[in-house]
Amino acid sequence: MRSIETLRILIADQQGVLEEWMHLLAEQGSDMLDRFGREYLTQQSERFLGSLIKLLDEQSDNNRVDEREGANRLLQELSLLGTQAGSSPKSFMPYALTLKEVIFHRLQAMQGAELSVIYAVIGQLDRMFSKMSHFYYEEYINRREQVIKAQALAIQELSAPVIQVWEGVLALPLIGTIDTQRAKGIMENLLEEIVCTKCPHVIIDITGVPIVDTGVAERLIKTVEAGRLVGAECILTGIRPEVAQTLVMLGVSLGDIVTKATLQAGLAHILKTREPDRLQVEESVI
Repeated sequence: MRSIETLRILIADQQGVLEEWMHLLAEQGSDMLDRFGREYLTQQSERFLGSLIKLLDEQSDNNRVDEREGANRLLQELSLLGTQAGSSPKSFMPYALTLKEVIFHRLQAMQGAELSVIYAVIGQLDRMFSKMSHFYYEEYINRREQVIKAQALAIQELSAPVIQVWEGVLALPLIGTIDTQRAKGIMENLLEEIVCTKCPHVIIDITGVPIVDTGVAERLIKTVEAGRLVGAECILTGIRPEVAQTLVMLGVSLGDIVTKATLQAGLAHILKTREPDRLQVEESVI
């Protein structure tokens, strides 16, 4: 009796193996049970076990089980589930090894198995679960990186909200340090909103920016210039006295960019400059 065939026999009773697995997990106080609940984890474990049986059916003793083709998709789903629930590989490892323990107990109780076959089965189990665990670690890390990137993007978007504060007027209140990467995101968000809303005026408020040096000033100037290219005039507000002194000492010139002390002053300036245009339009209609 060869090792693959022996493994097939050991887990052929899928329902019995599943029950023993869940019972042992409950006895050990599995973290996976606490997080996902017995019913859901049983369903996922049944699929896991089914993938393992399918994997064994596709193998022969000449093709080792640890090629893991049949279990990849399920491991990816388990990894995603674990990542979303905040479960770490430390939770998955005892979960998977408990199934290995169930199979090993069944191997011990098997009658008439040759010692060489037993050793071969143990070797297959070790390789298979080692590969599964390795894959789970890789997939878990990939998932966590995706989550971190998505969170960083969400934080970036929230840190530079573009708000329509008046008809035809957008406001971009900036808070925190503005590095090159964040400046790029700010510019992209602003240009998209200008094009989408067709607002001709934008107020960029830097009251919440703690440090405005040469680099930050250059990024702001580029943002204003980009806004002009898509049809919006930008006003810079929130330049505090200490920031103004720093810019003067650094020799930074904001060129012809209109600056105001506060966002309210910037909005008042826009409304004031728009009033003659409105009157001119009304006179031409009359």
